[in-house]
Amino acid sequence: MRRMLVVIFALLLWLPIVEMATTFVKIAPLSENRNRARLPTLSDFASGASTAYQVSEAWFSDHYGFRDFLIRLKTEFDYRVFRTSDRLYLGTGDWMHYKKVLDRNIPLIEAMSQGDLDSSVAALVRLRDYLARRGITLILICAPIMERMHPESVPSDAPQPPAQSKMIPFRKALTERFGPLFIDPMLLLAPIAQERAVYNKTDWHWNDIGNYEVSRALVDTIARLDGRPVPYWRDPLDVAPGKLYGGESRELPLFHPIIEIGPRFLRPWDIPTPTRPMAIDSKIPNYLLATRLPEGVREALPTTVAYGDSFLGQMLRAGMPNYFRVFYLSDVNTPIKTVLSDLPPGTKYFVYEFFEPRVQIMNGLIELPDAAPAMQ
Repeated sequence: MRRMLVVIFALLLWLPIVEMATTFVKIAPLSENRNRARLPTLSDFASGASTAYQVSEAWFSDHYGFRDFLIRLKTEFDYRVFRTSDRLYLGTGDWMHYKKVLDRNIPLIEAMSQGDLDSSVAALVRLRDYLARRGITLILICAPIMERMHPESVPSDAPQPPAQSKMIPFRKALTERFGPLFIDPMLLLAPIAQERAVYNKTDWHWNDIGNYEVSRALVDTIARLDGRPVPYWRDPLDVAPGKLYGGESRELPLFHPIIEIGPRFLRPWDIPTPTRPMAIDSKIPNYLLATRLPEGVREALPTTVAYGDSFLGQMLRAGMPNYFRVFYLSDVNTPIKTVLSDLPPGTKYFVYEFFEPRVQIMNGLIELPDAAPAMQ
């Protein structure tokens, strides 16, 4: 009996190592928003024992045998038995909230002084004035945190977003300084949110209903500025229940992940049709993509550059680029100074979309080129 226990114990010790070497048990990898640690190299060992140890430990932590299975097992137990998660607050109806947003991002915003808020507004004013000297009109979009749009979704064990947020005077200041050039999704979507969800439950972005409304508002705003008849947006809201494996859901690795059923566009925005004769180029420096409508196909809005984060990327799903003769998209992975230094010829409008938590670091985000030459 004792020998049998020793054998079993030895097998348990060696199984993870054998799994690492052979992957004899096929385990579906976790969906993680990062790259796993790399295997140590000779240069790591040549750099010293400390570097070699750190790199080796990180690699082992990411690749030890049965890692993904064991993580799922613990997550499953925590979720099914205690309905808790290390990274999420879990509300009713499968609403999920990043702890980093409620525990860190919102408190940092609420800790801003009036001087901090004024400084962030001033940074955006400087951006507007810089572009104006080049004959380009700036349009702003500030994407709200999901918990402000759907406060009823926040569970009682999570920090509650304050009703009198510092974002209220910030948005008011943008309205006063920018007027119709500031598109406020909070005002736009809040009435709809009383009747139906405008954000995903398992992902912190607005859903396709929110995408549609904000995209339509942006296109109509630019059309109005350009002297076009409004409403200029022509596409109807065409959604049906569809599946989404959202970002928050990916932070809850279960054996059977939670798949959200929510409103999804029926027609892919980037598939050319008789009403969407669009060419796409994704190999332009500093831009994720550019879309072009052939000359003479139909009336279209002037060349527009859009710069923002993943909320802006989500807006593409509504078909927003189809209304512009040329539409360029860049994101926060490229410094705004780099984009501003090499704007495409003929740019008439510059859309700057930013997620609410970025307000606290706006001064650092908006670094302008040294000069603003006139557009050719």
